Amino acid sequence: MSMIEWQGTKELNNALKRIVREFPRARDLFLRQEAELLTARVKPKTPADSGRLRGAWARSEPSGGSIEVYNNTEYAPYVEFGHRTRNGKSVVPGQFFLRDAVDESRAQFQADASRILARLFR
Repeated sequence: MSMIEWQGTKELNNALKRIVREFPRARDLFLRQEAELLTARVKPKTPADSGRLRGAWARSEPSGGSIEVYNNTEYAPYVEFGHRTRNGKSVVPGQFFLRDAVDESRAQFQADASRILARLFR
């Protein structure tokens, strides 16, 4: 009967332990950076009559592998998605500034995620 000898399992185990240890910090740093990049991209796209809507973009802190980029201005959804006027006779079309900023950020987000994962798996 032949015998199989495994080599490198100790090194693999150590590498996996390091990845598990470093991943939460790397993930949260990545999320913060991507949220800041998205915020910087959406601000100039946001309409600015008074500047209140444009100035209200913020981000949360990472939690459980997610982060939020948000605008608490009460009329932000109406400007983003559109709305009917008060008399209901006409429709104001949406401007989709957040959607467009997310779409434009997609490729950079994926490239940054790949780079961070490659660093973890070095």
